[in-house]
Amino acid sequence: MITKPKGLRKLFSYLYEYDIRHFKGAYNNDLTLSFYKNRWKLSTKNAVYSFEDLYTVYLAAFELLRFKTKKINNTLCLGFGLGSIPIILNQKYNVQNFIGIENDIEIIKLFNELYTERDLGKLKLIHSDAHSFVEKYDDENFDLITLDIFVDTKIPAQFEDMAFIKQLRNMLSTDGVLLFNRLITPKEKSKTISYYENIFRKVFTNSKALVINQNLMLCGFNN
Repeated sequence: MITKPKGLRKLFSYLYEYDIRHFKGAYNNDLTLSFYKNRWKLSTKNAVYSFEDLYTVYLAAFELLRFKTKKINNTLCLGFGLGSIPIILNQKYNVQNFIGIENDIEIIKLFNELYTERDLGKLKLIHSDAHSFVEKYDDENFDLITLDIFVDTKIPAQFEDMAFIKQLRNMLSTDGVLLFNRLITPKEKSKTISYYENIFRKVFTNSKALVINQNLMLCGFNN
């Protein structure tokens, strides 16, 4: 198990980011585990995949959507990474039940090295392609589904398909919420806005889009 640095290195991590490991994942040739602000951070050259409770796009989205007033019994995380979403939900909102889907076995191995003793409530982490998991799923519905799947900065096309978004809506409980994280950088802005208007809003007539830094969080409400 990899343990967090202590002493001066822990203190200086609030000023400097320390690279701990560079490794090749199943879909990204250059992944970096670093230690910054006393937290583990997983990133590529162009994108942050996980940053514990400082994964700001979801941290901000939960606050803007007033998750303190919502009752979330179970959550499905499509694109688990190193578990930032469950960490935030468990620590700040006392959410206990999670199913995490991650298709990169190297990232799952790293998660187990870092967090085997961390209490995240009841977590079931599954090595699977998220699209295949959703197609085969026929169990209980979820109060919250998060879709956070990137290969570097690109979202694979199968996760943008309208039929896939409809499947996710069918997996939500009454009043359940889907959060779909997308980029809104100058290069991606027009594509992301077009996707929201022409696909996402046609599936979720009750929806909103939250601009958070260089991300657009698409929020679909099943009510």
